[in-house]
Amino acid sequence: MIHKNTCSTQQKILGVGLICIDIIIRQGKSLRYYNGGSCGNVISALSFLGWDSDLITRRHEDIAGDILKINFDKIGVNHIEVGKKPSHTPRIIEKLTIKKGEYLGHDFLLKCPDCFQELPKLKLINTTEIKPIIQSLYRYGALYTDRISAGIRSLRDNFNQHGAWTIYEPNSFRNINAFLKNAKESTIVKFSSEKIPFEIANRLRSLADESKILIIVQTLGENGLRFCFRKRNKKLSSWINLPAQPITNLVDIAGAGDWCTAGTIINLLSIHPKSPNWLTENEVISALQYGQALSAISCSFVGGQGLIYADKNIDKITPAFEGIKMPSFKQIKPTNPRKTQLNKLCKTCLQYIS
Repeated sequence: MIHKNTCSTQQKILGVGLICIDIIIRQGKSLRYYNGGSCGNVISALSFLGWDSDLITRRHEDIAGDILKINFDKIGVNHIEVGKKPSHTPRIIEKLTIKKGEYLGHDFLLKCPDCFQELPKLKLINTTEIKPIIQSLYRYGALYTDRISAGIRSLRDNFNQHGAWTIYEPNSFRNINAFLKNAKESTIVKFSSEKIPFEIANRLRSLADESKILIIVQTLGENGLRFCFRKRNKKLSSWINLPAQPITNLVDIAGAGDWCTAGTIINLLSIHPKSPNWLTENEVISALQYGQALSAISCSFVGGQGLIYADKNIDKITPAFEGIKMPSFKQIKPTNPRKTQLNKLCKTCLQYIS
């Protein structure tokens, strides 16, 4: 069961990082075009669950970008465009394998299997591009990012200065020193054991006493997660393990970690709208279990944002929302390209074929 939020005050969050089109390929099924990327998923989930959610994006003036904008509008995410020149919309293809109704796994592709073109990649924002929005940052209670650039660091520093939450969910540690430095300047740090091993996680914990960090979370897949948190004495706790919550109808695990993040943010920030100096173990466990419950629910749907577009099996997941406001499930439909738009385009990745 998801734990009840203790505060009804609506929070406002800003996200910046990986925002892309997820193109989902499933044998025998039509293509699905969902908004995706860790940042796109977390911010969309928060909007779906009632938060006032904004995203910083580049200007995308291709068909994939049109789909991205329309989907965000349907979900209620405000997108703030930066940059003078338009760029190609980032894309990721998820190839989902299901046999006889059983989920067998998925692969993420960075090259189109039909036209063999490389998929456009994310171009991170720089310091100049975020200058026009710096003056409006006081409106937000939290910043979420899954990538780091000079511009994103500038945003994070501004948020830290006015006591807001800064959530950092890195997807790798290619540069260990950079990872440690950026993690130490964030209040919540969350990552997968597949991306960042325990050795590095434990090293971060050993350095975290003199940092902004309030919580470190390492997810462990089917084994749940482990976390540590800042106690009243300002020291970080030892590692604490939480088992995974059961998945009643496994369809796809893509994006499950993003729903866990969204749930953790909602629960924790409902108690502490501003970043505190320390937390209690019960507060952290409640927040993480809330996130784990949402994560388990999301696995009953295809794609990282499949829960948002749920149009069936609602009765199966309703009990999990006992004690909190139930999402509306307003029969939102994801946007697909029109046939007239596909002339000269690859029917899968929506790029021009030369």
